Amino acid sequence: MSASLAAQVASSADRHAAILHELSDLDYAPSALPGAENYARDLGALVREAEGKVKEARKKVAKERKDHLEIKDAGFKKFSYKLVGKGDDFKKKQTKEEQEFLLAQQDLQKEEHGLEGLKRNAKDAEENLVKIKSAVAKREQLQRQVDDLYARVFDGPTPGMCYIFWYKECILISDEIHRG
Repeated sequence: MSASLAAQVASSADRHAAILHELSDLDYAPSALPGAENYARDLGALVREAEGKVKEARKKVAKERKDHLEIKDAGFKKFSYKLVGKGDDFKKKQTKEEQEFLLAQQDLQKEEHGLEGLKRNAKDAEENLVKIKSAVAKREQLQRQVDDLYARVFDGPTPGMCYIFWYKECILISDEIHRG
C-alpha cells in the first residue's frame, strides 16, 4: 500500500468508524418502515370504524332516552293502565324502557372508551412512524457519507498499486469473452 493511500485511510478511519456505528444503530429502520406504515394505516381505519360505532351508539341513547322519558312521564297512561287492572304491565314496560336506556348508555361509554384507546394508539403509531421515517432518512444520508468517503479514498488509480487495476481490467475482459 502506498504511503499516500495509507495516510488517507488513516485520516478517514475515525470518521468511517463513527459513520458505521451510527449506521448500525439505524439498520432496523428500512425493514421497520413498512410495518409501521401498515400499523398506522390499520389503526386509522379502526378509529374511523369506532367513530361510526360511537355515532350509532349516541343515536341509540337519544332514542332510548326519548322512549324512557315518554313512559316515565306518562302519568295518564299509568293511570289508565291501573284503571283496567294492568298496572303491573305498565311497571314492567317502564322498567324495560329504563333498562334499555341504561344499556344504551353503557354501550356508548364502552364505545367512547374504546375510541379513546384507539386514538391514543393511533397517535403513538403516527409518532413512531415519523421517528422511523426520520431514521430511514438519516440512514440514507449516512450511507451517502460512507459512499463519498470510500470514493475519496479509493476511487481512481492508486500510486504504487497500478498492477491491481491492470489485473482488474484483465478479469473484466476475460469475463466478457467467456459470457459471449
